[in-house]
Amino acid sequence: MNAPQPLSALVRELWQTKLRPFNLAFVDTSDHEAALVGDNFVLTFYSDRDGLGGFYYRIPNDIAAPLQYDPARFLFLKRMESEPRPPKQAFSSFSEEAAYGLSRLVTLLIERCPDILRGEDAWIKDYEARWGHDVVHPLNHKKLREIYRRGLAQRSMETTATR
Repeated sequence: MNAPQPLSALVRELWQTKLRPFNLAFVDTSDHEAALVGDNFVLTFYSDRDGLGGFYYRIPNDIAAPLQYDPARFLFLKRMESEPRPPKQAFSSFSEEAAYGLSRLVTLLIERCPDILRGEDAWIKDYEARWGHDVVHPLNHKKLREIYRRGLAQRSMETTATR
């Protein structure tokens, strides 16, 4: 029997196979969390005992006060309101369910929200009008800044390597 694949490995695989055109950097933060970094945002994915989740962090120019958004809420409630949900599937493990859920979320982000993956922010006004935003807890600022800096450094190295 195969050992469960860490969430970070699943995110890396999706980044390599589906998300490269968006010029995002992959940042491995732990087995249960990974991030994709764009010019002005960090998109995190995590798994915990409650399931799979993710957040979009808008990074202002001074990086001092990032704002947190739930892209799945926006995706499913705003851009897919009239679309039927797929039938419930049975999974043999949480790892299998997480892989399916993550793949589906990334596919839907690509199909329905490429603007979000490109770092465009017009959708944020719509989101905030409906749900507001969450201020990132100060204890998470340091971690988020480090993820953002690592991602920007990686993107810079990749850009230099492709020239």
